[in-house]
Amino acid sequence: MERSLRRYPRGAAMIEFALGLMVFLLAVMAVIELARFMLVFNMAAEATRLAARLASTCDVGPTQQAQIRSQVRVFVQSSGQIQVGARSDWLTLTYWPTACTQTTCQQVQASLTQLEAVLPLPLASLTLPLPPFRSTAPREAMSTVVGGEINPRCE
Repeated sequence: MERSLRRYPRGAAMIEFALGLMVFLLAVMAVIELARFMLVFNMAAEATRLAARLASTCDVGPTQQAQIRSQVRVFVQSSGQIQVGARSDWLTLTYWPTACTQTTCQQVQASLTQLEAVLPLPLASLTLPLPPFRSTAPREAMSTVVGGEINPRCE
């Protein structure tokens, strides 16, 4: 056996290279998938911040909350890896103090919950639950009309 390996060292080197290449490519693919998951994680965190910011500048009410939810849905789904669907319980806007009005609210908290990231792998698809995200923003205008002009983000 030893004699035959001495005769064909290039064949043995090629097999070692192929095995090493498979391990290397597997590691590269794992790093790429981890980076994609971090992108999804960051988009969900940024969507929470966006929701809190919009809620602090727009009116308090169900119409404005639906508009905010719609804008945040577009942002979240732009990654292509988070599907919200027709549900509305994934985004919660909480105004503080409880039962405040536009003039008495001091803070807004946005919470994203029950979201899942779908990562399409080469041979399968992996679904990972995302942790809850929260972001708090201080009260700003909380009005659709500011200085006689309509806030385009609140329409």
